[in-house]
Amino acid sequence: MRNVSKRDASRYPWDMTLALCPGSFDPTTRGHLDIFIRTLSFCDELIIGLGVNSTKGYLFSDAQRQILLRDALLEVQAPMERIRIMTIPGLLANFCRDQQIDVVVKGVRNSLDLEHEMPMAEANRALCAVETILLPSAPNLGLVSSSIVKEVALLGGDISPYVTKNVALALAQERELLG
Repeated sequence: MRNVSKRDASRYPWDMTLALCPGSFDPTTRGHLDIFIRTLSFCDELIIGLGVNSTKGYLFSDAQRQILLRDALLEVQAPMERIRIMTIPGLLANFCRDQQIDVVVKGVRNSLDLEHEMPMAEANRALCAVETILLPSAPNLGLVSSSIVKEVALLGGDISPYVTKNVALALAQERELLG
């Protein structure tokens, strides 16, 4: 694969490729981490955009999700010098424009994810001319979702193959609190 950071300056006006991986990350899973690391294989810098939606019922607060995400990245020894974690306070297209995002990268596990992501990719391209890359999940992580991880954890099941230790501990603490 050609190194995208070494593009022909006459065709591409930017020196570096800045990617955005947006999501709720409630909580961060190994599937998310896999997409982040794979994105860094073809982009120079990555912003992980933590979505904030007051109508969505998150298990963890915005601050907790950010801490869990950062600690999960540290646990898998992600290159933190190339990663920023930021909050997306509103419309993704506005965030992309404000941060000068070159490409949005999202993981897709199956055809349902693809059907959900395609209209959003088209809308973001129309609103701010940003392209979206849809990365298929790794085969061993294709069934992993934050919703399933939360449900299994809160019912006392083993989630260790799907999350980092810090996330497993936080979910165990939530389970105790919920009794």
